[in-house]
Amino acid sequence: YHIVAVPTLSKRDGAYLEQLGFYNQAEINKLARLKVDTAKVNAWLGKGAEVTDRLQRLFLAVPELGTAKQRKTWELRQHARKASVQKRLAAEKAKAE
Repeated sequence: YHIVAVPTLSKRDGAYLEQLGFYNQAEINKLARLKVDTAKVNAWLGKGAEVTDRLQRLFLAVPELGTAKQRKTWELRQHARKASVQKRLAAEKAKAE
């Protein structure tokens, strides 16, 4: 999967502004799965670019990406997503019983 910077109003598979790296989930070596140009990513983040939920989780594995404030926000969002999923699963389990 290519990691790219795209305009907000762009189509999902439309043109992109710049390629920032790639993610290969089939790679056996976990450290080689994600390759990004940290300077380019940090430049885009500095310009106010937003990161998708999936990229937030991937970027948390690379300590050089994002500012401390951005990383804290990504962590909080990740914990909120986990909590909502656990709450939904508990509700489904209670309903099934």
